Amino acid sequence: MSSRWQRWASWAGWLVTCGPVFVVLSSARWKLTHDPWYVREFDRLAWPVSALEMLATLQLTGIVLLVIPWTSVLGAIILTG
Repeated sequence: MSSRWQRWASWAGWLVTCGPVFVVLSSARWKLTHDPWYVREFDRLAWPVSALEMLATLQLTGIVLLVIPWTSVLGAIILTG
């Protein structure tokens, strides 16, 4: 019974992680492709458009750290920061 619970908990953890990963990956893609809507929103918020690539790189780094089991806590902290 314990191994079944551990297997279920592991799958549940991965499923809970997939949602935020998808959102952050979409955001990084919009930043890297300079989606016109995204660029307009950055202008509206008075953020420099030149910061798009750096923010996307930080997001992708956080995603990589999140999906590696040994660094997942650091990745979660970076992504929520």
